[in-house]
Amino acid sequence: MTPRQGPEINSPGLDDDNSEGTRRLTPFRLIQAHDRYWSDAGHVEALRAACRDDHEAVGEKASKVRADVIVHVLRVMAGYASFGDLTSNLTRQQLTERTLLTDRNVRDAFRVAINAGLITNVDKARKPIGNRPGRAPRRRLDYLEEALRDLDEKEPLNRAAATSSRTAMRPGLSTTVLHTTSESTREASRSASPIPNPWKKQFRLNLENEVKQQVRRLSLHAVRKQFNTKIHKAVDEAHAHFAEAGALPDDKDLVRYYADRAAKDQGNPNTWHMLKERYPTPQADIA
Repeated sequence: MTPRQGPEINSPGLDDDNSEGTRRLTPFRLIQAHDRYWSDAGHVEALRAACRDDHEAVGEKASKVRADVIVHVLRVMAGYASFGDLTSNLTRQQLTERTLLTDRNVRDAFRVAINAGLITNVDKARKPIGNRPGRAPRRRLDYLEEALRDLDEKEPLNRAAATSSRTAMRPGLSTTVLHTTSESTREASRSASPIPNPWKKQFRLNLENEVKQQVRRLSLHAVRKQFNTKIHKAVDEAHAHFAEAGALPDDKDLVRYYADRAAKDQGNPNTWHMLKERYPTPQADIA
């Protein structure tokens, strides 16, 4: 029985909060996370750049795969992903049937998505032997992890609104009390769940990919698990010291410096001095 099928892991019923404060996974929630991820313009532009940089397009005309084709393939895979490890084992034939795309489209989508760090092959395909059926390689949807994290960060706003609605239906509360409770709830929600910062999100994505390049033995999923705290600290620090000074989140020197900080615990002093000259700031030296 797969993690998706196990009733002890994904019990039926309402999508309630679990003991860890996150939401139970359902096919709808995975699709919701997918749609949230691709609503970010930075993620879309990064995928389009990966399509432009793809040098392995096949076919007589060697045309580049389109970003919307890749997103379509990923959306179908997300709908069939395992809740336990976010992997999908749909074959190319199954995906061509579900997406109405050609085998070439699906094959190209796999290649570009892997090169862009969106998915990772966690094992190899298995050929049929005797009575044993063949099996497609399992592919982990790494990008869904970030998307689900964003959803969980957004949940307190939804829970606060739901609590406010339930409170409004209780008898015996005056209009003044309800108004005060509603206002205080909204203030608490805003302070607890700030709107995600686009600069930070794009810089974090660039930083994770740079760390992955430096630590080649790890997948992007593993990088996010192992270096999450250091990457989070690096993103906050880079934003505080350079974003307002005009630095772009895809400045390669800036990304490389903080990738060294995250992966090696020490950045290049020469790079640091160069960045300070490029982006003058009154902030104290933090190298």
